Amino acid sequence: MKSFAQLLYGRTDCFGIYRVTETRDDGKKQGQASTYPNDKYPDVTLTDEHWAEHLGGKSRLGIVPVLVDGTCSWFAIDIDVYPIDQTILVKEVEKRDLPLIVCRSKSNGAHLYCFLKDAIQASLAVKLARKWATDLGFKSAEVFPKQTSFSHAAAKGNWINMPYFNSEDSDSYAFGLSGEQLSLEEFEQFAVAKTINEDEAKGYLNSNPNRNEENILNQSPPCIVALLTNGVPEGGRNVSLTQFAVYYQKIDKYLDTNDWKDKTFEINQLIFDPPLKYDEANHIVKSFTQKTYQYSCTKEPMCSLCDKEECIKRELGVGENLYGNIEILSIIKIDTDPPIWVLNINDVDIKMSTETMLTPRKFRFAIAEKLNMIVPQLKQSNHDKLIAPIMEQALTVEPADEITPQGKVMSAFVEWTENVAFRAKSREDMMKGLPFYDSKADCVYFRSEDFLKAYISKHRDNIKDRMLWAYMRDAGFNRKQLRVGKATPEWFWYYPLHEVEPWFTTEIGDRF
Repeated sequence: MKSFAQLLYGRTDCFGIYRVTETRDDGKKQGQASTYPNDKYPDVTLTDEHWAEHLGGKSRLGIVPVLVDGTCSWFAIDIDVYPIDQTILVKEVEKRDLPLIVCRSKSNGAHLYCFLKDAIQASLAVKLARKWATDLGFKSAEVFPKQTSFSHAAAKGNWINMPYFNSEDSDSYAFGLSGEQLSLEEFEQFAVAKTINEDEAKGYLNSNPNRNEENILNQSPPCIVALLTNGVPEGGRNVSLTQFAVYYQKIDKYLDTNDWKDKTFEINQLIFDPPLKYDEANHIVKSFTQKTYQYSCTKEPMCSLCDKEECIKRELGVGENLYGNIEILSIIKIDTDPPIWVLNINDVDIKMSTETMLTPRKFRFAIAEKLNMIVPQLKQSNHDKLIAPIMEQALTVEPADEITPQGKVMSAFVEWTENVAFRAKSREDMMKGLPFYDSKADCVYFRSEDFLKAYISKHRDNIKDRMLWAYMRDAGFNRKQLRVGKATPEWFWYYPLHEVEPWFTTEIGDRF
């Protein structure tokens, strides 16, 4: 048991338990999935007993492969196709010489595992898993880990069901090289034999065994195919050669080559009628060393030859490169009101509101602010096509206190009172912008406009007065009329301390 648990080591502070309740006609098993810890069981951690119950057939265990430091020692591809012939998949894996072990999932689908000698960055594992899934013909398959980092303490990650549930008579077992069923012990031995290190993983990522000259045309933009077929007339030659330069740069990445310049000059001589002069062609090629270009879809002759719906599907088309050189690696939804979305883009966590994420102009602005990159501003329909599948994969997490509006109010209030409340000796000092601690009432009084300044200074948030007041009430603040000196009574805010705010009573209250 211990060797099995060590082989599939993941997070121990969160895990899943799956109990089957029914089986569909196509063989997919459905049941009740629970993630621990939860509200009912807040202190549960993964133990040897959970692994023993899994192997003993009592409760099926799910493990989150990515650790809190953003690394993992294994990853998996979940092919959710029912039914599927796993033995054919084994042959395809071996034909491509991939370090994957094919396992039957609980619903007779397939889980493909890769094991690593040492932990690697989850971002590398995810890229490699996606590449292999695509190469095997299952581009839409889920990959685990789903997250590459945890930007928020409450983020637990997604878990995947472990193989060899009820190991003596398991419905989720591995296949050997000839498609034979492996015992638990044989699976462990096979996993060790298939293990790869980080350099080997990077080598697989940079190789393109399934990509060759034969299928390039099928993955090319329709406008490029049309120009290659019919040639380029005199009108629009400069725009067309720029389009080909972008295209050949994509081919270099696709085939892991580096000859886009030569191919650009060559295509100018082959299909341009007449060819551009060398100086003109050279000017276009040189400009690519100073600037990154995208396809010129809105200019002629490409505009007349454009088939956007088809182009988006093709790897050398606009497709997943709608936003140029950015890659969205993971997404987390923090369940505040309103929610906050954390997108990991190029290994950088970027927080966005729902409006920012769904609005091309604002999304582009957020990228520029955080990554210092200018990306194209897409039409709403194309932006939606990019964002929709990403949102569906979002992990929803409960917010930490400091993330909620009420928590932000409290964090600003705590900082403000800790720093300045001890200066106020009487109620009159509130008129100088200070919060005043009333030891008899055991509460802090203050003017709303003074706290608003402190809140904005801490959170850099141009919040409206009324919205802040609403959050303050939700956080336990209230209002009361007080007479300060001989002046007419005014409305002041106050926060009752009681015994639940040691940050105040022990650190500030003692100063009075």
